[in-house]
Amino acid sequence: MAKTTPFKTPHFWYKDKQSWHSKLLCPLSFAYNVARIIDQKNKQSKQYKGNIPVICIGNATIGGGGKTPTAIAVMQLIKNNKLYNNPCFLTRGYGAELDGPHIVDSKIHNFQQVGDEALLLAKHAPTIISKNRAAGAKWAEKNGYDIIVMDDGMQNPTLYKDIIIQVLPESLPFGNKKLFPAGPLREPLEDAFDKTDIFININSKKILEELPSDKLLLTANIETIYDTDKKEKYIAFCGLARPEKFFNSCKNIGLNIIKEKTFPDHYPYTHDDLETLLSMATDCEASLITTEKDAVKIPNIKNLDKIEILPISLKLNDEAKLIKLIQGIKKP
Repeated sequence: MAKTTPFKTPHFWYKDKQSWHSKLLCPLSFAYNVARIIDQKNKQSKQYKGNIPVICIGNATIGGGGKTPTAIAVMQLIKNNKLYNNPCFLTRGYGAELDGPHIVDSKIHNFQQVGDEALLLAKHAPTIISKNRAAGAKWAEKNGYDIIVMDDGMQNPTLYKDIIIQVLPESLPFGNKKLFPAGPLREPLEDAFDKTDIFININSKKILEELPSDKLLLTANIETIYDTDKKEKYIAFCGLARPEKFFNSCKNIGLNIIKEKTFPDHYPYTHDDLETLLSMATDCEASLITTEKDAVKIPNIKNLDKIEILPISLKLNDEAKLIKLIQGIKKP
């Protein structure tokens, strides 16, 4: 299978006002939307509706962020409240060499084979990767799982979703509100809103005016548990769609970040990359720090103990409303 090229988010996608770059790309956005509508209609006619519930965690935007921590939080909610006996994750396995369906085994699989998010999810519950999500759901049913929490796939109509949770990251969750490639939207906002059952607003006290008033809105907070030494210097690096979120998290907990290094989203680090970063850290008498998602892609080289990982978790507020929604799913 061909490898997926790492993607770096265009800076003009997250500007308050539409830039000339965006205006120039608007005709391509129109063509993209026509192609999207045709593709959606073709796939919708072949949609698979299974016998076990599917909870989908998604964004309206490309690389919107917050999906994987939210999926993990929803899985913990299901397990802690014993809502189902045998839950599993289902994910595409972004950039993975394996098409699936496959169950992820972190002892034998690496991120090239199954994708970085899949390795993170597998730490919390059985995780299935499948480029064909309907095939992945069928595999889950066949192997005795009784509910699926799907990381991403909100715009994929091949599998019926019982609940769609749209994650709203803090700070311009819809960017410039333009369709790809003029902006970050995967689909028009009215389409994304119409299919959504519940919105989860992360780290923001502001209620977005665009949201429909008839949909359930919950809030959540990203939490970090980390012993900080404010005297120590850090070089922070990551390969995320919106790296500023990670850098801000580091600063918010009091880390002394002296340099920031960004890589494209889902970037596969090489030995040379890590040697360069370690050399930079030595020259600056600083420590390296990165995300859990990036850590699974770091080659096993010497001095790896010099790279620290900032763990995060998502805390859902008013969990009772989400529990009630999950309990209300009707299946044969």
